[in-house]
Amino acid sequence: MKKIIVYCYVLTTFLCLAISINASLAFAQTQIYNPYEDVDWERCGHYKANLHSHTTNSDGKLDPDQVIAEYYNRDYGILSITDHNHVTWPWSDYTKTDSVGMLSVQGNEISNNHHMLSYFTDYKSSLTNKKEVLTEIGEKGGLVVMAHPGRYNASAGWYAELYEKHPNLIGFEAINQGNRYSDDLKLWDKVLSILPADNLVWGFSNDDMHKHEHLGRDWNVFLLTELSEQNLKNAMIKGQFYFSSISTVDNPVGLPPVINSVDVDREDNMVSIQAENYDKVVWISNGKIIHIGESINYKNAKGLQNYLRAEVIGQGGVSYTQPIGFK
Repeated sequence: MKKIIVYCYVLTTFLCLAISINASLAFAQTQIYNPYEDVDWERCGHYKANLHSHTTNSDGKLDPDQVIAEYYNRDYGILSITDHNHVTWPWSDYTKTDSVGMLSVQGNEISNNHHMLSYFTDYKSSLTNKKEVLTEIGEKGGLVVMAHPGRYNASAGWYAELYEKHPNLIGFEAINQGNRYSDDLKLWDKVLSILPADNLVWGFSNDDMHKHEHLGRDWNVFLLTELSEQNLKNAMIKGQFYFSSISTVDNPVGLPPVINSVDVDREDNMVSIQAENYDKVVWISNGKIIHIGESINYKNAKGLQNYLRAEVIGQGGVSYTQPIGFK
């Protein structure tokens, strides 16, 4: 009888040890894709950007000079005028505003079917085939962000297929014009849940400005050591920015939180955020809140899937991180 008890004890101990070792090995092999990996949070500037705006060259109420002046006076560091099927560029043809210090980004909202925001190219087209348009913009070195996806009836799988096949399609407008399409953010999570951890799509927040009432509600914050077109383009590709909105809280007071750092500690298995002007931090994976707090242990987090993102919530609005991939 004693031999049986000893045997069972040894077997149980062995099995527990094996499970523990296997779990540790599996975790050790986990790959983490952190878009903020190379961000120097102590040295970088935080450049406020609106990458979706319209003028009288399409359906906007303000002429280009007024649009440029409005954003410059609101301390934006980056602006793209994205008139419908029209490239309002260069700014010197349209304005006398002294906008020194604000980076102008060549843009166009391709509006023949599902609207797409094209950047860093003079591309114009009457094509309605989205795959052809994406390919042609890519051939010209341009980047693309899907505009207000919640307006349409396309599935998350449809978007995911486009993102996997077109590397120049780097963004998803998760918040647009006062969060008028609340499904934008939900759909972003659905798309993220499908995409592989090493090829996630970045979220954007833009005014989609057509008139004064649309100004200054939704923006992106790019983390750049120096303001230049190439640095901005690299940050858009790598996801080295966060985005903010005053439109996703009721009766906002003040401004949304400022994110000072997003840190992944691989030794302690922690992801942590430092921020200002916030009440709480919620962590989201697969579209669900899995933790509340400034830090999360990703090894023990229940519900963690292929990505993790955070929403930093304050009385003045919400600031959103880009997703960190886990594989």
